[in-house]
Amino acid sequence: QWQLGEGRLRAKLFAGRTSVTLGSTHDDGDTHGNVSPLLGGTLAFDANGLTVKATVAEAKTRARDPAAVTQAWTGLDSLAQLPIPGVASQAAALRDSFPRDVFITRYAALGVSWDANPWQLQAEISRITGNFYTSQSWYGYASAARRLDDVTVFAMVGRAHSSRAPLQEPQWAATLAPLVGPALAAGAQGLGTKIASDYDVARENQRTVSVGARWDVNAQVALKFQFDAVRSAAFGGGMWTYATTAAHHASVISAGMDFFF
Repeated sequence: QWQLGEGRLRAKLFAGRTSVTLGSTHDDGDTHGNVSPLLGGTLAFDANGLTVKATVAEAKTRARDPAAVTQAWTGLDSLAQLPIPGVASQAAALRDSFPRDVFITRYAALGVSWDANPWQLQAEISRITGNFYTSQSWYGYASAARRLDDVTVFAMVGRAHSSRAPLQEPQWAATLAPLVGPALAAGAQGLGTKIASDYDVARENQRTVSVGARWDVNAQVALKFQFDAVRSAAFGGGMWTYATTAAHHASVISAGMDFFF
């Protein structure tokens, strides 16, 4: 960190590795993987109650058993080589929606907060990219809070939106059956349907409005109450792991206590 007049500039680099487990609601079981390396850094500037912070990071994830992913990618690649324009172009689009081995995720964010007592203002925008469609999204929020003695009331709006359009579910069975037989045509159809469906239900297109209050009971205990109104558009409920691409809405009421001793 460095002192710049009345301000302070702080820089941080980080690196690491971890293992992850993605829980599955399907019969094919959970997915296990290793994240290595995870690299990133932050740069923040503080002065007179104003903070500006930028973050960048990249992670590479490998499945411990990549056979299923590799098999799906290879199957779609084979369909993309067929001299059937409709099938080939759709299969290529599905194949290109995910990699065959290493999943790369890149994160960048820029945030600002201003503590102008009794007001507190905060906003952030972030961007996730990578070599698979479900990683490509924009996120943002803005909030305003005001202190009233021991109580702070606040309001916030948030937005999440996938960069990629939904994938069209293929209809290949009738076209392929006369050429490769009903069994292989059904297998190709099932593969295409699964890849398109998995992406479409994972897309994010959500708006959230929140209001709440924090009560500092004493120097060691604080209570927080919050209400969130969430609206996800069609093909936009990825944060909720819906089994359908239909639009949804939810109301969330939460209460929490922070304390230390």
